Amino acid sequence: KGYEMKFNLIFDTKNSNREKDANGFLHVKNCHCTKVQIAQYLGSEISNDLIPDKVYNVFRPEEELNKAETIQSLNGVPLQLEHHDDTAERPAQYTRIGATGTDAVFSFPYLSNSLHFFNQKAIDLIESGEKCELSIGYDCEIHKESGEYAGQPYDFVQRNIKIQHVALVECGRAGADVKVSDSKGIILNSQKNEVKKMDKEKLL
Repeated sequence: KGYEMKFNLIFDTKNSNREKDANGFLHVKNCHCTKVQIAQYLGSEISNDLIPDKVYNVFRPEEELNKAETIQSLNGVPLQLEHHDDTAERPAQYTRIGATGTDAVFSFPYLSNSLHFFNQKAIDLIESGEKCELSIGYDCEIHKESGEYAGQPYDFVQRNIKIQHVALVECGRAGADVKVSDSKGIILNSQKNEVKKMDKEKLL
């Protein structure tokens, strides 16, 4: 008689920030949701008084992300699939995929929190790597202040940041290090890079 050998790939979850409960919900610890940075914005995104299609450098400083009010504003807000305003008066319930936790903390350069995903489509996107970066939706004051941070000039500074939601996106403005965290991802990404290196060497 023939027989079939089955191989199960098992990950050591004790080193992972991700955990699923009995309902299939995904809970993730210590996710970087935004960071100190200079980001580029079109004038139309900042003010009606600016050139709409001109790119401006906008600084999000440490002293603003480390304010108690800003840290607190990241607690208990909706998680959205892409950006959608989500309030009690205007709930974006059809694109809401979960919520942030209540353990927001700033540790330079990141403002982080736990995340709780309740939507299977979103969980599949995260686990496949198709969408795992994060982007905050927020209100803030934009001040015309020029200067330089880490050798890069800026034109404006964000002040009094209040976070309204966190979006799961394919490519966030804050960069690839602001994403749904998983310690195993470091190993997997390094393996992918090694494969790319080998392919390049074969090509040469």
